[in-house]
Amino acid sequence: MLSFFKLNEAVKLKSQEEQDIKDILKKLPKSHAKLISGFELTLEPNNGLKGDKKHVGFIHKKKIHVAAPWNFSRCHVFCHEVAHMVWQELMTPELKKEWKSVCKKMGVPKDIETDPEELFAHAYACHYCTHKAHTYFHKVSDDFIKQKIPH
Repeated sequence: MLSFFKLNEAVKLKSQEEQDIKDILKKLPKSHAKLISGFELTLEPNNGLKGDKKHVGFIHKKKIHVAAPWNFSRCHVFCHEVAHMVWQELMTPELKKEWKSVCKKMGVPKDIETDPEELFAHAYACHYCTHKAHTYFHKVSDDFIKQKIPH
């Protein structure tokens, strides 16, 4: 709900979000952006997803939902969801194994999600977003994404 915006400002905001998505897609490798071609994107207005306050984004069956969380940029959440497709479609078993060794080098705090795919999705988002979630930004993971991920 955008009750504190005037109606015309809300319309501008929607078109700005659409432009932001187009801009980030231009930053991604074409093969990565192509992975989500034809997907339906829903930008949700709250901190969490409707009916699922524990998550801020999901990708499933040609649909991507992205919330507007307080602690991550919407860009981070969007790129995080794209990264799940990169993980599933472009990461070979060998690359996934190598990524697991990178995870050990990252020194992730114990209270942070440590599933390799989730860490990859966060690291990928940090690599492509202008405003990085510093909890998940590590030089070793950024180097891996730059040098190892198929483009």
